[in-house]
Amino acid sequence: PAHPAKDPVSPPPSLAFLRDAPTGAAVDFAGKPVPLQNLRASLTLTPSQFSIDTLHAQLLGGSAQLHARLPLHASPPLLSGSLQLHALRFAELTRLYQPASRAKGSLSASLDWSIAPSDSPQVRASGTASLSQTHAAEWPGFAPLFQLLPAPLQTSSEPRHHASLQWELRDNTLLAFPLQIDAAPFALRLEGSLHLKDLSLQLQAKLSSSPPHVPGTEAPREADSMRFKARGSLLKPLWQKD
Repeated sequence: PAHPAKDPVSPPPSLAFLRDAPTGAAVDFAGKPVPLQNLRASLTLTPSQFSIDTLHAQLLGGSAQLHARLPLHASPPLLSGSLQLHALRFAELTRLYQPASRAKGSLSASLDWSIAPSDSPQVRASGTASLSQTHAAEWPGFAPLFQLLPAPLQTSSEPRHHASLQWELRDNTLLAFPLQIDAAPFALRLEGSLHLKDLSLQLQAKLSSSPPHVPGTEAPREADSMRFKARGSLLKPLWQKD
């Protein structure tokens, strides 16, 4: 006997829409408002999940792109996603905290993040960042360190440094593993933590130097090194030789 045809399974209802905010908005970063411009978002709502399929904005002369999702029936709820930053003007970021800052550079970053909503939201994030065409002596809190370094690193102010960073945000504290600053023939490696509420920090630094290797000659000797440490606040740290 013929079986009755089954009704096709209907997809769950959903709602999708675009949102433009050409006049921009602002987000709070470590106590300072950071402006977003030409904000555009694509959002989707289904019975099981709310998602930001993509949110794009101009930020500090560069761009930001965010993706996020929130399962509606998870217990406890967990908002999670990713964020990509491209070619931000490092000068504009540092001047939020230090108006006289002379820092230069182009900042890009990629990170994954999650937020557990509660009376005291728990934010976790991890990712990588890179900063090119910069000079680390002009960064907030780094001038006192460079006064302890060899003269060639003190006297040159050309934006020829490149910095890369692996980091994790946990319990409102930024952990660096490590921050590497390349300024041939020198390399500066830092590890430590920065508390975002009061900008207090603890850092350890190692400066290594070795002469460049000329092809056809004997390999350069093992690199010399110097060690330093810092405590205090990001804007006024106390650096000393370790």
